[in-house]
Amino acid sequence: MLADSKPLRFGLIGCGEIAVANANAIRSAPNAIITAVTDVNETVARDMAKRFGVAYVKTVEELLTRSDVDAVVISVPHFLHAPLAIQAARAGKHVIVEKPMSTTLAEANKMIVAARESKVHLATLYCQRYLPYVQQAKALIEQGALGTILGNSIQIYIDKPTSYYTSGFTGRVATDWRLSKEKSGGGILIFNAVHYLDMVRYLTGLEVIRAYSDFGALDTPLETEDTLSATLRYANQAIGSVSASSVVRGSLVYAFTQVRIWGTDGQIILTEPDQHSFYSLRQIKGYRAGEWHSLGRSSTEGDRQEFITRFSEAILRGESPEMTPESACAIQAIVEAIYQSGESHCPVNLESLNIKE
Repeated sequence: MLADSKPLRFGLIGCGEIAVANANAIRSAPNAIITAVTDVNETVARDMAKRFGVAYVKTVEELLTRSDVDAVVISVPHFLHAPLAIQAARAGKHVIVEKPMSTTLAEANKMIVAARESKVHLATLYCQRYLPYVQQAKALIEQGALGTILGNSIQIYIDKPTSYYTSGFTGRVATDWRLSKEKSGGGILIFNAVHYLDMVRYLTGLEVIRAYSDFGALDTPLETEDTLSATLRYANQAIGSVSASSVVRGSLVYAFTQVRIWGTDGQIILTEPDQHSFYSLRQIKGYRAGEWHSLGRSSTEGDRQEFITRFSEAILRGESPEMTPESACAIQAIVEAIYQSGESHCPVNLESLNIKE
């Protein structure tokens, strides 16, 4: 934070499960504070206000009129992301919205237009790009460790309990929106895999041009999917894959999540829990060529705090945050193409989608 500047003041819209993590991230950031909170569920809103010693307000409208709120963090069911983000932007507040950006690409585009017209900044909380081991991987790729990128794979195998779909992992709020296709926008892809789609895009800089997929609800009462497989083609002709399921029995949450990226000269493997390594034919400073190297044990926490810190620093400096709305919209386009492909059983070219206004 600039020596003579005040912290960025956040209002929280939504005080449910993920909102607690977001509030903790704001509290831990050196350049941000929470000033007010609101939720349609008064119990959780009052609980949040008490936990963090801030004001509780009854409505979104009241929060958005407060002079001590510079920006908002929106942590609500997916179908409410777009309308609340647009409302906040039109009230002149900078906006961070939980991932995914929205339930549809059309809604994501409307959010971008609203932010642009109101001259405020809009970001989606794709925070895993700021995990320490992801930052290590990015530095290696930028040094040329992989050469020309040829492909990647994303694997996510989770065992979500049935109770998750009506009360989340903590039981903080009882709600059934996760079961609804209209309200959630999707299943394992839009809830979990989006983080890793953003991670791969962030690390490689490559853009998806075509998607082919199949998915279904194999062992849950979802209107969407608990299991999905997708193939992605990139603009440089690299090929990627996504294999994801939330019904892999015996797994803990994120018990096995792996991102592998490979190129003409090497590969990087990022595996939770905490097994990150790389191999390169090139001589990278501090490493021997032609050998496997461990990236060491690194924290899987602190990414939300880093996201808030970077966003706040940019706003306080009068600059644009690193996470642009266009970047989040690109992920929304990939999601939409994957879902359209699974429904049509045909490949979907992203250029056929309305990615930009």
